[in-house]
Amino acid sequence: MTESPPQEHKPTTLDDLVGGPYNEKASLQVLRMVAQAVVDLAEHPRNTAFGPPYPLMAQSALDRICLLGAYRYPNAVSRHVSGPRYPRGLTELLAWCRDRPVSDWYFLELPEEFEEVTDRLIESDPLRPSSFCLRLSLGMDPSTPHREVEKRVMQEVFDAYQKQGKEEGYLAFRRSIIDTPVMTGRDFSLQRMSVIGGVHLQDLPMKHVYTEVHDKYFDPTGGAATCMHCGLLLIPKGSSSVCEVSFCPSREQVAVGPVLHRDEGGLHHVIRPIREFVVAPVRIDRSARTSGYVPSPDREL
Repeated sequence: MTESPPQEHKPTTLDDLVGGPYNEKASLQVLRMVAQAVVDLAEHPRNTAFGPPYPLMAQSALDRICLLGAYRYPNAVSRHVSGPRYPRGLTELLAWCRDRPVSDWYFLELPEEFEEVTDRLIESDPLRPSSFCLRLSLGMDPSTPHREVEKRVMQEVFDAYQKQGKEEGYLAFRRSIIDTPVMTGRDFSLQRMSVIGGVHLQDLPMKHVYTEVHDKYFDPTGGAATCMHCGLLLIPKGSSSVCEVSFCPSREQVAVGPVLHRDEGGLHHVIRPIREFVVAPVRIDRSARTSGYVPSPDREL
């Protein structure tokens, strides 16, 4: 009696989402997502409400981990059952980042070089993303050419801080560009003489971070309006304006913020990839949470 050939496994939707239990590439991508989420959450204002749905990267990382855990450990359903464990909520995930070295993240099938890594993603004294976490977040697999540019520029900034032994200062710099993504030429000149995170900005690749504002952002009077939601510049369009960020709430109903003027030494803003991938997500989330935003029900598994 001849044996029938084994049936070919057809990938399911779940396979597509989690990449399978022994997929090193998918596991490393999840770890980088967590690292990026930790960096993003470090920028969250202390005095604003916080709840699910969480900022995009944090929620995406948590969803992937819960799916991956359910896929690999289908019997580990209850928190009270002994055996394999994986974080099921954001609080638990952040505690995992603080308390466990990456080599203990056994629910991921990480490449061999991570087996003896003792670094954690969050350091406790003071509480902040670790240098290891920052490096992982900067190494996220780029999904678009713009993302690749953003990662390369921010890596260059991080390297400059690391060279002077001020790695923690990178977060202060990141926070500064989120807080002031647009500035007058006068303010830009003054800023270049200042110190952020223990490093003089003259020692940083500022010409790669900021660029002069294009004419398309100015109205006939020389004014350039900012968006109330993302803090970036609006583009005049007829009698109204449109936000350049495709996922900004201003795309539905424009919300005009402060207006800056060309005669103040011109205007500078951070380059488009940094505006889109660093500034806009944080500013939009911050705006939503300070304007009576009501979160949807908890999505944790």
